Amino acid sequence: MKKILAIIMAAALAAGVLVGCGSSASQDTAAASAVKTVKPGTLTVATSPDFSPFEFYAIDEAGTPTLAGIDIALARYIADHMGLELQIVTVDFDGVLSELSTHSVDLGMSGLAPNPDRESIMDFSDIYYKGEQSLVSLKDNAASITSFEDINSKEFTVGAQIGSIQLDFANEYTPDANIVTMPKVTDIISELIAGKEYAAFIQKDVAQCYQKNYPELELVLDVPYEQNGLAIGVNKGNAELLAAVNEAVAAALEDGSMAQFITDANELAAGEKYEGLLEENGTDSFVKLENFPIVFKYAELFRNGIVVTVLLSVFTVLIGFVLALLLALMRLSNVCPFAFLEKDKKGYVRDGGFLYHLSRFNPLSIIATAYVEIFRSTPVLVQVFIIYYGVFGIIKLPTFSMFGFIQFDRFFPGVVALGLNSAAYLCEIIRSGIQSVDGGQTEAARSLGMSQVMNLRYIILPQAMKNILPAIANEFVVIIKESSITYTIGVQDIMSAVNAVKGATFIIVEPLLVATAIYFCLCFPTSKAIAYLERRMSRGDKR
Repeated sequence: MKKILAIIMAAALAAGVLVGCGSSASQDTAAASAVKTVKPGTLTVATSPDFSPFEFYAIDEAGTPTLAGIDIALARYIADHMGLELQIVTVDFDGVLSELSTHSVDLGMSGLAPNPDRESIMDFSDIYYKGEQSLVSLKDNAASITSFEDINSKEFTVGAQIGSIQLDFANEYTPDANIVTMPKVTDIISELIAGKEYAAFIQKDVAQCYQKNYPELELVLDVPYEQNGLAIGVNKGNAELLAAVNEAVAAALEDGSMAQFITDANELAAGEKYEGLLEENGTDSFVKLENFPIVFKYAELFRNGIVVTVLLSVFTVLIGFVLALLLALMRLSNVCPFAFLEKDKKGYVRDGGFLYHLSRFNPLSIIATAYVEIFRSTPVLVQVFIIYYGVFGIIKLPTFSMFGFIQFDRFFPGVVALGLNSAAYLCEIIRSGIQSVDGGQTEAARSLGMSQVMNLRYIILPQAMKNILPAIANEFVVIIKESSITYTIGVQDIMSAVNAVKGATFIIVEPLLVATAIYFCLCFPTSKAIAYLERRMSRGDKR
């Protein structure tokens, strides 16, 4: 009896422990679910990886390029603290602000200063890093800059990053200077080294990182700013998320994790030594062969970028061609719903007037013409932003990765935007090809009893396609190059790899040369292959 009682008590105790554990687990789950994120179970963070030591790419122990830096390490800490999976989206700095303003991400971590002007699009966390601001120039110019007034005139060019607090400093302290805005800090450094800018406003820690690799740079002035320090941009109005982020930041500061993040990031940011304008045989040169092996360490980023670029181009051509063919047929159509108004009551054709023009009204042609003119008369970058932030800000796409590194919810809007743009140009190419076929062939087809569809399919389009093949090939090559614009919405293409390498290695020209070689290797064989196909199709034309 005692044994039975002991077994019952043990079972009850075990059940109590299991219930307690289950209660604790459910409480943890409830705490995690209390924080609403853009993607359930995922903390999505936007960053611009050109801001060493805060965010940049570094080579890990396995030789793989990996996002690193103070902000990246803190983002992982916050996600772990909240029990969420981390997803990092890389865009330009102004793209970080756009992602937050459209609620496309949960957090923006890109060395953000808590500027009150930004509070309309984001909430700010507590300060997690105390930092200062600086004015940077070349050592040769340092002696001539003792105050901001020394460069506050049109003869001096001053640089700052687009959308950054540093641009506000430029407008405040050097309003009369020739202020030039650049999308990335690496671009600003390149301009400084090349002598195209006399000075630039840059965050002090970032400037010091670049100074280690470009000794010709000099931090000439400290920039006064009452709110020195960096904060995390949080999705506007998400009080639960803001509280959870502040709690994680406080924990990181208290347990010493933040100090370790700073130490590790600064060690990684030192990277490979690059001496800016290196001298070879007594002459200045932007290019040095020894730097290419450093760039090639990031080969995986370029390989991924090639895959993305090729897929973008292929899907763009497919979407663009199908839509362009439809638009071309719409423009050439003769669908006039009010055609009966062409004649008056006596059966005579009107010689003008409102009713005559109404009888010629072709809605399909007008719609297609309007489409073509709008898309050909506006920049593709604007179209990409409208499609991504506008259309797909309303239409929510599934969030999954293709091949492990292509985010579908960013890749698909890029394809759609490029496809819509390409269709406008291909439409005119196809229309001109159809019109180039002699009209007598259509009459011959009708005399043989062929329908309009059969005539188009078997007689007109085959000849038209042969005539316009060179123009279509040229458009395909253009698409391969234009696809680089999609990196602005976080698509990891070839240019995204270039920007990542520039921000990680402080090497500016060599990654661009590598990208040039890649684009050439993609475009040149493509154009040659289509030229060969064109010659094959033209053999029957020789007399």
